[in-house]
Amino acid sequence: KEEAPPGIIVLNEVDKLAFIHREERDFFGTKMQQELIGWMEGDRIQLTSYSHGNKTEEWIDSRNILFIMTGAFSGTKDLALESIISKRLGINQRTIGFGAQEHNSESPVLEHCQPEDLITYGLMPELVGRIPFHGLLGPLTIDDKVKILTDAKQSILEQYVTLFKLRGLNLAVQPAALRRIAEECPEETGARALRSICGKLFTEILYEPEVFARGDTITIDNGLATELLTKSSLHCQEGEAEL
Repeated sequence: KEEAPPGIIVLNEVDKLAFIHREERDFFGTKMQQELIGWMEGDRIQLTSYSHGNKTEEWIDSRNILFIMTGAFSGTKDLALESIISKRLGINQRTIGFGAQEHNSESPVLEHCQPEDLITYGLMPELVGRIPFHGLLGPLTIDDKVKILTDAKQSILEQYVTLFKLRGLNLAVQPAALRRIAEECPEETGARALRSICGKLFTEILYEPEVFARGDTITIDNGLATELLTKSSLHCQEGEAEL
């Protein structure tokens, strides 16, 4: 109810608004970028919502709102942000003399991102100028994925624990088995694949819990996790072969 309440707005996949992937500037992406420029200048934003057929309009002052923009900024060949930065730095090119720039091969190329690279990628200079800080998020480690499984609120593992409790069973997953699950998760998908991997692991147990239970407890160790995940992968391959 304040005149300019503080808040945070996270805009994911903002790279999809870039027009580098098309021969001509995409009208929708260009229009949305122009809209965001107005929001970040401390403009009044009109929010429209619908509930049970009723339309409600509300205005918000964006002066005290922190805007966070995220995106993969990927692409094919020379269109990816990483390729744009590499070209500017002269990586994998024979550049000598005063124009050459040093690059530590051990540091990620994206760490050297400059505003000009984002503009080359396809974001408007006016929009890039309103993003004062740039940060690079690295890929999740195995330990990160294990922490997501065990510590995240309402994690997929917590959901399975609750599901087995409804059947009168306790589910205990040993640390080595947690790492086995995390290792199955491809680096490219982040933590998204943890749900499908847990599905592969627990499907057979859900169908025949009495086979795996010792009393009222089902214990998943590294050996059992490896066995069930391998069996699930073989079934998928057989299904693809039949198709």
